[in-house]
Parts: sequence; structure tokens; C-alpha cells
Amino acid sequence: MSRVQFFYSARELRSSGEKCRVCQLNHCYNPIETQIVVIYLKSMKLFSGIIIGVLICSIVAMVYYLYANYQIAPRNVSMVETTITIMPTQAISPVEPTKEITKAASVTTAQATSTKTISGSLGYPSSFVPGLKICLYEYTGPGMVEGPKYCTETKDNDMSYQMIGTILPAKYVVFAWVQDADVGADLAGSYTPAVACGLSVECKDHTPTVLDLSAKNSITGVDIRDWYADIGTFPKKPIEMGISL
Repeated sequence: MSRVQFFYSARELRSSGEKCRVCQLNHCYNPIETQIVVIYLKSMKLFSGIIIGVLICSIVAMVYYLYANYQIAPRNVSMVETTITIMPTQAISPVEPTKEITKAASVTTAQATSTKTISGSLGYPSSFVPGLKICLYEYTGPGMVEGPKYCTETKDNDMSYQMIGTILPAKYVVFAWVQDADVGADLAGSYTPAVACGLSVECKDHTPTVLDLSAKNSITGVDIRDWYADIGTFPKKPIEMGISL
């Protein structure tokens, strides 16, 4: 059956007594048949639009499903914004040393490299003066010393000594020991107020006199004659000597 016969057959149309307006290929079409065809075509067009719409919706739903479950679409990458502040170069200027710093450095260098001298007479509670080891200890506080820092040696019967060399500016005290190993290491001598007192029985101050070489380059009259302090007042003879002068 043809599209027209879907609703009416050609015979039924001719039997209705209506005349055909257009005849072609042994088929007769009247206005009613033409209207039916138009309605049919519109219905097919509408039906096709519905089918296409359903297909589009299905495709969109499938894409959304894949995106939600498998992350096919590219992920959003969060960019962290970093702000870098560049200070103007003119704001940074080299710090030039002040005259005070330069002056202090030069004074310290001069003091550290200058030659200093300590000298005096020697005494010993015997008929002669044996060879001695004489050392400077740095004075760090009442009853506190560190050393030995600098040392020198004398020969038998030397009645004086002199320590000369590059000595760092500081406060020192001086001690002496007999070089002979047979003499006990506890026996030591020093320069104390008892020397200036005359070393009589009334002179009881055996505290080592502090020698300040911070500002002076030479100190004389440092007479090492006090060997009468109680044992333990002065340090024992050191095993290791300081810097030899």
C-alpha cells in the first residue's frame, strides 16, 4: 500500500464523486489526499526531531557519566600565585667602616704586634740562685690565672732576668720554679707585695702582683724573690711550657 492508500485508496476517492485535479502515473490526487500527505510528513518530521533530541540527551548523559566517574575531561589545576617583591637596588648601599672602628682595629693590631718587656732581679733562699723557669700567667680575676702563656729560662747564678718578645695586651702575674728536677714542683717563687715589704716576718701578703700590659710596653722592677708563701699558694711547676721568650 502507498502513502496515500494508508488513509484512503484511490478507488474510494474516485467513488466519492470528486474530480481529480492532478493525475500522474495512473494515480489521482485530490485536495484531501494532499492534506493527508502534508500531515503525515509533518508527523514524520516531528517524530524524527524527537528521536534526534533523545539521542542528543543520551550522548550528553553519557559524557557526563564518563566525566563524573573516570575524569576524562582535563582536571582543573589550581595555580598558586606567588608575589615576589624586588627591592630597589638603590636602597641597598655598602656599609663603610667608620673612623672609630678603623682606629680601634689599628690600635689593637699595634698592641698585639708590639714588643713588650718585663725585667727584674732574682732571689732564692739559698747561697746561690739556681737556674729558673720563669712564666707569665694571664690574670683573669682574684685568685684566678690561666697559663702558662709565655716562659723563659735563666742559668745558675743569674741575678736578673728579662722577658722580651711579642706579648698580647693583657694582665699577667709571674711565677718561677727551679729547673732542677730534684727540687720539688711545689716550690715556687713570685713577685708579691712581700718583696716590696722587705720579706721580713711581718710581710705576710704573698698575693702575686698583677702586671698590666694592656697599655704598657715595658715593666721593670718585677723582682722574683718571694719563695716563702705557703705550699699551694702558687701553681705547681707546669709540665708544658708556654711560648718561649
